[in-house]
Amino acid sequence: MLSLILLVFVVCLIVLLLLLYVPASKAPPKAPKFRTQVVEVDGEKIYRSLEIKDKLREQWDARIKTLYDMTQVRLKESPDSPIFGSREYTTEYTNNYHYKTTREFCTDFTDLGGGLINLGVIKHENLGIWAQNCYEWVVTEHACYAYSFTPVPLYHTFGIESLIYIINHANLEVLVSTVDNCKKLFPKLERCPDLKYFIVIEDQTKSELERQKEMKELSKLVENPDEIHIFTFQSVIQTGKDSPVEHNPPSPSDLCGIVYTSGSTSFPKGVVIPHKMMISCISAVERFGYNYTPNEVYISYLPLPHIYERVVLNCVVGGGGRAAFITNIRNILVELPLICPTVFPVVPRVLIKVHDGFKKKLNDGPFVMRWVFNVAYYFKKRAILKGKDHPFLDFLIFNKIKSRISKKLSIVVSGGAPLPYLYQEFFSVVFCKKTHQGYGLTESCGPALLHHYFDYDDATTGHVGSPFVSCEIKLQSVPELGYSIEDEEPKGELLLRGNSIFKGYYRDEERNKEAFTKDGWFKTGDIGKLRKDGNFQIIDRKKNIIKLSQGEYVAVELLGDLYQQSKLIEQIFVEGDSAKNYLIAIVKPLFSNVKDKLSLKNLPDDELISNKLVKQLILDEIDKIGRSNNKHGFEIPKSVLLIKDGFTIENGMSTATLKLKRPLIRKKFEKKIIQLYEQTDTEFRKNK
Repeated sequence: MLSLILLVFVVCLIVLLLLLYVPASKAPPKAPKFRTQVVEVDGEKIYRSLEIKDKLREQWDARIKTLYDMTQVRLKESPDSPIFGSREYTTEYTNNYHYKTTREFCTDFTDLGGGLINLGVIKHENLGIWAQNCYEWVVTEHACYAYSFTPVPLYHTFGIESLIYIINHANLEVLVSTVDNCKKLFPKLERCPDLKYFIVIEDQTKSELERQKEMKELSKLVENPDEIHIFTFQSVIQTGKDSPVEHNPPSPSDLCGIVYTSGSTSFPKGVVIPHKMMISCISAVERFGYNYTPNEVYISYLPLPHIYERVVLNCVVGGGGRAAFITNIRNILVELPLICPTVFPVVPRVLIKVHDGFKKKLNDGPFVMRWVFNVAYYFKKRAILKGKDHPFLDFLIFNKIKSRISKKLSIVVSGGAPLPYLYQEFFSVVFCKKTHQGYGLTESCGPALLHHYFDYDDATTGHVGSPFVSCEIKLQSVPELGYSIEDEEPKGELLLRGNSIFKGYYRDEERNKEAFTKDGWFKTGDIGKLRKDGNFQIIDRKKNIIKLSQGEYVAVELLGDLYQQSKLIEQIFVEGDSAKNYLIAIVKPLFSNVKDKLSLKNLPDDELISNKLVKQLILDEIDKIGRSNNKHGFEIPKSVLLIKDGFTIENGMSTATLKLKRPLIRKKFEKKIIQLYEQTDTEFRKNK
């Protein structure tokens, strides 16, 4: 009887919603009325956040001037609070994350730093860290802070040539790394004359006997054992325990890192980041309304050498929260609900995959399920646009979906590339109301602009918000591309200056001269627009601009970001030639979706990329996306080359932040690009 009553209630509810149902608009929501988020300084088209008209922010706590101070304040206030967690090894995924306390963590980095001092590491010496995210990584980082060493983080995915360049450029004598990484580097040690000490992070999932065997095998790979010294991570910690050394804290102007960019065009550049720069950036995050508390839980999976990951991680740690290191990036959707983070930093590619996977399951399900979801989506979106929540729909539908990622999720921040507004809206409605995107670079210590909340709800999408309170922004006209700061909505190259903006590259005067204007503004190379609502929008890229034969300028990188929104395209490289009046593209199809679309499930991938139907499907899809986004004909590729293997970190055609290395791709496919243009020209002549 009770189940019958419940059924009748649900049916009545659905009927009521049906009567009220209006299809959700596909267009971006209209901007609600709210105050302008930027203020112009001195009438010179220099823009700051409305929150700081007079002075850029430097710190959020008078006691905290360095990252070392941050951990010491936390140690004093909450020594037994959990800080860093790792999953204990089992064959199955269970919620068995073990967290170190703040006291244990501080003891570990003190012992490690003392051990390094005993090995001969001196104040201000550069020290390399080359490993995936793990507890030992952050222990090494904070040991550097406690004893005023300079950490030089290296992407786990760096190619051997980039790695050797950084080791020599930074004059590294000590490298903290893993057994597997050491095996890759040891055959090239003759090219790294300064590198003498290796601190090896052992695989704790293996037995002690297996670890000892690995270390012996590693030692055998060294050709000159008298000059190369290998220690285990734990043995250096033990040395520090046995021979303790007092902390030698850094000053605000000392370096908290030399962060080498992953370099999409040339060898990496070393961005010099002092403690005061990082502290001002963390301070700006806090001022933007993200008041991190001891209740915050963070999932660390983006590469720690990336400044974006380090900034957000330090925000959580500085606020008293805790962070868990993911075990395997391929199983992130399995580990997310186990860690249950409140803070989830992402790159657009992650959100797009989650969105597409969810929509595929929804579309494969019964019609009633799709209809109920669309109705609920409409009413939840309408509530958000009015600055409200919808607890009833959250309880009935969205909390169940949200729990697949994290039932406690409260903040999602996307960075690294533009996030299309449809995906931002989807995540704001379905998973987390505070789904924002930001804009930043390594040179700006992570985010420089952020779409955020003040005392109103900003439900607009498609922009990157307003400046951080630690920096200011200026637009500079680019007349050759038709951008002027005198337009009704000022447009031009985005220039940055302030406390969280770097002052130069490490040992690289030539690049420093290119990077700054005469009056000290950093030239980002990105084209921005200040919208009427007070938000900035990135609309173009100055560096990857191609001039076609008819004189039109085309931003091929941004076009690639647009066309990659397709559910049929996994990766795309848009290319142009100044001698041609049209674009072409190299595409790795999303094979499963293409096969479903054309009913070619049994066709091998090797044959699919040469199939004319598939090629035409991809071209039609690109054309559809281009026209629906009001692109000119010359901005829509007219021919495509389909490939089976994409642009990956492993094959050297993608950076660690998933940006395409355009010069390398262009070089690898040079002959095929020429052939594709010749074939397309021939087809054009036939059709005239």
